[in-house]
This record gives sequence, structure tokens and C-alpha cells, in this order.
Amino acid sequence: MVSALSSIHFPVEIVKPFLRPGIPQILLGLLLFIFGLVLNPWFLGKIFSPDGHIGSWISNALIFLLEAHLLVLGGAFLRMRQRFPWRNLSLSIGIYALGLVGFFCYDFYRGYYNFFTTFSSEDVMSRFHQADPKMGWRPIPNARGRHFLKDTFDVIYEMDENGFKKVPSHPQADLQIFFFGDSFTFGHGVPNAQTFPNILSEHYFNTRVNVYNLGVMGYGFLQMYRRYLSVESRIQKGDLVIFSPISADLDRGGTFFLLLMRDHFSLLDHWRNGSFPYFRDGEVQDCPLKKLPCLVNMLVDNTPYSSHFLIPLKRKLGLTPDQEARAIVKILKKRVEQKGAHFLLTFLPMGMEVSQAVYEYSVEGFDFQDLLPYLKDYQTKAERLEYSEDGHYNPYGNRVMAQGLARMFWDRHLVPQDHFRQDPHHESLLEP
Repeated sequence: MVSALSSIHFPVEIVKPFLRPGIPQILLGLLLFIFGLVLNPWFLGKIFSPDGHIGSWISNALIFLLEAHLLVLGGAFLRMRQRFPWRNLSLSIGIYALGLVGFFCYDFYRGYYNFFTTFSSEDVMSRFHQADPKMGWRPIPNARGRHFLKDTFDVIYEMDENGFKKVPSHPQADLQIFFFGDSFTFGHGVPNAQTFPNILSEHYFNTRVNVYNLGVMGYGFLQMYRRYLSVESRIQKGDLVIFSPISADLDRGGTFFLLLMRDHFSLLDHWRNGSFPYFRDGEVQDCPLKKLPCLVNMLVDNTPYSSHFLIPLKRKLGLTPDQEARAIVKILKKRVEQKGAHFLLTFLPMGMEVSQAVYEYSVEGFDFQDLLPYLKDYQTKAERLEYSEDGHYNPYGNRVMAQGLARMFWDRHLVPQDHFRQDPHHESLLEP
């Protein structure tokens, strides 16, 4: 018993030298001084920001203020030691903390005000889209609507009875190919006949193949996955399920979802009282804005000053959109293969990505079919693949993507070669 009690006092003997008058102040001063040197915008940017920069000038100013505060306090501890005015320290820390809380309250108020009172609705999208409780919005079955952009395009979109962008079908087909994607798959700014799914169906595949275009404007991975679930019963053994997003979709999270509902699809009632999707515990769930954590999560992305710092911090603490996408793809592949079908992921490259032969957003960690090698002949023509006004594929871009996809399907035996009209490599380089 005596030895046990003596062992309790052993650690005290070790720390006794550090408890002498003035020593704690020196240690605390050194610690504060080191923190003051380390906590600067450059160091924090390297940790929290993908591009290495905090961004907002006011965020940088706050960090510099905190850095100066720590350096002054550390220096004061080291200089004054035994006679340090602890009351002044408490007051100093309290004033800084109160100012910081006030700043964040004001910034979150600005984010709330801007998000819920400032919007510009592009009503043209509502002509062929309707609200959906799971996906936010989806095309209206059998809808027909006009979409135009001044001096760029003026087109008519047609949906079939399922709400897919219409592609001619063949009753004798024995293979179904389903494309899931965003506006690039849907065919933003081009009529039905000039989208790459239609071109594949009519120009490259024979009548043994039915192609379905399930691309929807503005969709991210969460919505594409839910759209797949909504039609999963249609998938048959041997079918091909293709996810064809752009790499930028890896950055589409909940706030992007809400902003599109607000500004582009005229779904203001659903948006104000709605929710945004997120991925947790192996499935896509909904985060209603009526719940404070969900509201704060959304407001973090909309604070005018501190978002540059808070967004990277939030992503460090939880699943980022690209991490959600990786998890979804793994689950999706398993579900598709359980149906006896085949799953394929390919990223549709934008013009800049074609010219540089690299994706803008990192696709590392994905098991995907790379389309870029089949577009190398068009690197010098990359700027001609898209509308200069908004960056979407123009009719020429859709033709080039269809050719690249057809060659990739042929070479890698992703589609049986007897389902092609001819070897797509026999076709020469396409001209605008």
C-alpha cells in the first residue's frame, strides 16, 4: 500500500521544476509565440484550401489579427513572467472572442439574407422540369420546351413518356444502354437529334441497341444515383449502365443543389421548405433546412467573407462531394452487377480538358474508362467543341464525343462488335 501511494507522488516530482515561479508563464509564452508564428494565412491555406489560399481579404485580416494577438500575448508572458497581469489577459481574450463571435454572427446573417431573399429565376427551365421529392427536379414526361440563349442557340427539347430526353427506339433490340449524367449528357443547347446519345443510336449502333438518355441538367452524383434507383426495375441482364458526368460534378454538393432549385427551375416553394441530399451510412439521405445543423451546413457555403475558410474546414471534418461520389460509385456498381448488367463510369471532358489532356478535377481513385485518349486528334480544335458563351458541347462537340465513345466501346469490347453498324475507326476526323 505504501509503495502504491508513493508511486502516485512520482509524477509530481517530475513536474516540480516546471512549477517554480515564472516557469509556467515562460512555457505558456513560448507556446503562444509558436502558435502565433504558425497560424498565418499561408499555413492555414495549405491545410484547408485546395488551392492553398484562404481567399477573402477579411478572413486573412482576421487571421493576421489573431496571429498578432498571440505573438503579443506570448511576448508579454516571456517579458513579464512573475508579475503578469492575468486580469488583463482574460479581458484581452474575452474582447477578441466577443469580436470573433460578432463577426461570424454578422457573416451568417448576411449568408442567410442573401440566400433566402436574393435570387433570379430562369423560368425557361420550368417549362420542361417539375419538382421531385428525392431529386429536387426532373424532366416532365412527354414535355416539349424551347430553350434559347441569345446569339448562341435556340432549340426545342422533347421528352418521352418516361421523362427521358427522347431517343428513337428499336423494337427488335436485345441490348439496352442507359446514360446517366448532367447537362452535358442531356444535351444542353442542342436538339434531341444532335445529342451524343442520339448520334450513337442512329449513326454507330445498329437496331439491336436501344439507347436511353437519362441525363438531367444540373445533376450531381447524388441525384444521378437516385435517378438510377428510380428506373432500376428496367435494368435487365446484359444491359449497360453508363454514368457520364463531367469532372466538375465532383464538386457539386448540397448548396449547389439548392441554388439550382432557386435560380434555374422556379421551384421556390419547394426550395424554401425543402432539403438537400447528402451521403451517409451507405445511402443518400435528405437534410431538411428546418433542422438547425442542416441550415448551418448550407449557410457555411453562403457566408460572404468566412466561407473561404469554413468550407475547406467543413470538408476536412466530413465527406466532401468527391468522397461521396467515390462511395456512391462503389455501391452503384455492386447494385448493377447484382442485376446481371454491366456498369461503366466515364468522365465527359470539357474543351479545356481535351486541349490539355487532363481533367480539371482530380479523378484519382475512380475505376473509370478514360475517354481522353480517343480525343487526342481534337486537342487543337478543343475550343470549337463547345459554345463560347456557356461551355456546353455544341452540335460539333456532341458528334466528336459520340465518335470517341463509339471507338472506346469498340476497342474495349464494352458493346459487342456485332451491335455496331461498322467499325467506328473507319470514320475520318470530324470537321465542324
